[in-house]
Amino acid sequence: MSGRETIIRPSTGWLRFDLDLLWRYRDLLWSLVFRDIAVRYRQTVLGPIWLVAQPLAMTGVLTTVASGMAGISTNGERPELFYMAGMVAWTYFSSVVYAVAQVFTVNEYLFSKVYFPRIFMPMSTATSYGFGVLIQLVPLLLMTLVFTLSGSAHPTLASLMTLPLALIQLVMIALGAGLLIASTTAKYRDLVNAAPFGVQLWLFVTPVVYSLSVVPAEFRPLMAFINPLAINVELWRYGVLGSMAASPLDLLLSVISSTLLFVLGAVVFQRVERTAADTI
Repeated sequence: MSGRETIIRPSTGWLRFDLDLLWRYRDLLWSLVFRDIAVRYRQTVLGPIWLVAQPLAMTGVLTTVASGMAGISTNGERPELFYMAGMVAWTYFSSVVYAVAQVFTVNEYLFSKVYFPRIFMPMSTATSYGFGVLIQLVPLLLMTLVFTLSGSAHPTLASLMTLPLALIQLVMIALGAGLLIASTTAKYRDLVNAAPFGVQLWLFVTPVVYSLSVVPAEFRPLMAFINPLAINVELWRYGVLGSMAASPLDLLLSVISSTLLFVLGAVVFQRVERTAADTI
């Protein structure tokens, strides 16, 4: 008889990610991503076209009302590109935060019956909504091409190459914020209802409707650290417009803040998931 034995111990410490386990479950992750995409657009008339219709409609409204009627400054940039770039970033952020915030309540039946890395649920949500961003980039880049040929936009190859980096940072911000909210909703269910209200308030402190240039320069570094999404929106606009109001210091503080938010969200989530089945 072999003397080999397996000892199973509960994980301890604040940060214990089993990367080997995550790799072994990678097929499950992609299955969850494809499931999310299929369920989201099943039995819809327009399907993924809704992904393009929403930011385009909001861009039209903001261009007409905010820029045309209210006279809100876009810092001298084409309002169509200004608002479209902001809406692509904001639509992804708000959708992912709200969906991830409900991960414990929506998947209560699943978490209490079978084991798999719980982090896969928010990861699949962030990835499936990333599919929508790729679709939205098509009309955004087409608009950029049209306005560039007309001479009213001046993007460069370097600025366009920042769009993938802007997407990576956007995923970190949305996923980090969503994980933190989800970790609290595992015990306090009513916070799920507060999440949409919090996201709406977040819109007002993020330069989606207005330009970052209206914020006094001395307050922008503080804003960049407290709300990294503000600089991320400017980074999206830089990709298609070739200019932005953020400084290199603002960008650095935003990246640091985004990383801290993502790590903090992951740490808190993996602590809560150990006992979530006992509370949900």
